[in-house]
Amino acid sequence: MTQSDTHLSWAVAFHQRFVGEPARAGLLIGHLAFNTIALILASVQIWRPGGQFRNHKTLGQLCVGSFALSMVCAGLLNSELHAVKSYGL
Repeated sequence: MTQSDTHLSWAVAFHQRFVGEPARAGLLIGHLAFNTIALILASVQIWRPGGQFRNHKTLGQLCVGSFALSMVCAGLLNSELHAVKSYGL
């Protein structure tokens, strides 16, 4: 079996893993959404330093909270990797 054959079966298994169960799809969407929010908030926070922007601290707290929620979703998704035989784990 070549590496390209393995990659194709892995890609199909990856797609099926999120299509098959709504909870997994929700976790994936949550991970992507919260990570995107954190990236945007961090960019705004860097663009507007604390001296010029009075809500700098609140923005930072929201950014860290959003990132933490994103990592919780990612951790829950990662904890289910052992259930997928096609991943070769």
